[in-house]
Amino acid sequence: MNIKKRISVLSACAVAALISVPVAAAAASADTAAPVPAKVQSTLVNAPSNVKSWISDISSKPDRKIVSLSQTAYHLKHKATATSTVAPAGIPTGCGLWVVIYVEDGRYVTSSSLTSCTYTVQHMEMVGGIALSAWWGWDEMTRDDTADSLENNLAMDFSYDCAGSGTHDWQTVVEGDIQTLSGDEYNADAYDVINSYHCP
Repeated sequence: MNIKKRISVLSACAVAALISVPVAAAAASADTAAPVPAKVQSTLVNAPSNVKSWISDISSKPDRKIVSLSQTAYHLKHKATATSTVAPAGIPTGCGLWVVIYVEDGRYVTSSSLTSCTYTVQHMEMVGGIALSAWWGWDEMTRDDTADSLENNLAMDFSYDCAGSGTHDWQTVVEGDIQTLSGDEYNADAYDVINSYHCP
């Protein structure tokens, strides 16, 4: 299954499907992290348990400045057979893409993403990038990709050392593709943004 190796601003349709939830910054104490905010917890009520654990783990680190959380469902791209089906779930297709961008240790802009399904799929893959705002648009600084088979979730984490880059908006865009055991193909795009972050 091919996946486009590109990072771009999402289409209006994809943006409309995107849910963005503000997340409180980490606690001021150097050894105590802030709990997951109530607004995020309410969004995660119907999320799979591994998604909740993933967000909790990210939020638990006191040196991370969590800015926001985004989630979108996978959408059918190609149906292999007329009778193939997808298991019902809180997210319509049973698979969701979760993306969060945050700053770690004051200088590492980090993209974390998770594809989570309520059932085992034949193959899943993700590709993503981190870009900073420039006068000509988004300038991609780094990218990563990952894939796995016969699993129900897939995680990807990568960072960019922004030391000395000054003040910019930062964006991560992640694209995911899934092929079910019946051959159906699903796709999702999600992005998350940090506005006006000064990297010393």
